[in-house]
Amino acid sequence: MYYLIRLMEHIITKFMGRKLIIVSQGPSIISLAFDTQPEFKYYLNNSYQNNRSNLLTSAVNELDEYLKGKRKTFDIKFSFSGTKFQTLVWAEVSKIPYGRTLSYLDIANNILRPKAYRAVANAVGKNPISIIIPCHRVIRLNGEIGGYSGGLDIKKSLLLHEAL
Repeated sequence: MYYLIRLMEHIITKFMGRKLIIVSQGPSIISLAFDTQPEFKYYLNNSYQNNRSNLLTSAVNELDEYLKGKRKTFDIKFSFSGTKFQTLVWAEVSKIPYGRTLSYLDIANNILRPKAYRAVANAVGKNPISIIIPCHRVIRLNGEIGGYSGGLDIKKSLLLHEAL
């Protein structure tokens, strides 16, 4: 019996003054993590650096275009794995347009689980592909920005960048 194991590759770039690791497996981006997140160290130690990967360099270019105001959506192929509920939440968060925010309750209502807003917040916090899946656009119902696994300073900067 043979098993096909797809190696993970990464590239490290700077994003808003912080180190960001972008990780791919096969034809898709599977993670973006800032150096303050435990995933950064995990992927640094468990994937291979590849600065020549077309997929990874395309992701870096799209992030640069986003920061320069030339891109509002991302075309890079990504995939995520999580629980059924998490993937439902992440798919809904992916629909939030540039320059807009929704609350955790809005997301819960959109997925027809209005009482699950705390579980939505938990799922948003576990988003493996921040920025591309724009969890920074999810805020509290009272207008406070809430949490962000990459750090509140980055979330504030992302929201300001999008003029929110």
